[in-house]
Amino acid sequence: MSDGFPILCENCLPKEKYIKMKRARMGEACKLCDRPFDVYKWRMEETNLINKTYVCLNCAKIKNMCQCCLKDIEYDIPYYVRDAALSQVNGNISETTSLNEANKEWLIEVSQKKYEMTGQSEYDKIDANKVIEKLEKKFNYASNIPDIAKKTQPLIEKHELKEQSQLKKAYIAKKPKKPQSFLK
Repeated sequence: MSDGFPILCENCLPKEKYIKMKRARMGEACKLCDRPFDVYKWRMEETNLINKTYVCLNCAKIKNMCQCCLKDIEYDIPYYVRDAALSQVNGNISETTSLNEANKEWLIEVSQKKYEMTGQSEYDKIDANKVIEKLEKKFNYASNIPDIAKKTQPLIEKHELKEQSQLKKAYIAKKPKKPQSFLK
């Protein structure tokens, strides 16, 4: 159980100074390690969308990624793109998505113990900035991970709906009426 604040990037946090977050203790299973974790939910005031965390705090620390959008904190690219690029360069980055349950548990425990001992994840030690800088913010990566809602257009406010309906009425009033014939 985590007692700290979730690890989030600047894009996932609202621009307001004060944020109201709801915490569901052991609310869901982590999308990477399948362990239960504390889910945090908050509302983005600009878009009126509700964001939440999808990954546990341990996986976010180990992989150095945002718990909400699953992007790298430093480079703002998806973690799976970063992992694929770094595994081609170094060949020693661990993949937890393709392992079976027993191996996944063991790998996460070992990574967690290393992080607790050194205070650094395996992504902090890598000097592969050239590869990541090429990938950084040049492509618009859409999340294709199942069970994660995609962020769509912001919700339309009520006053905007009233303005649109008034515009429609004005358009209909200006439209020439067709002459009606009573004989068909």
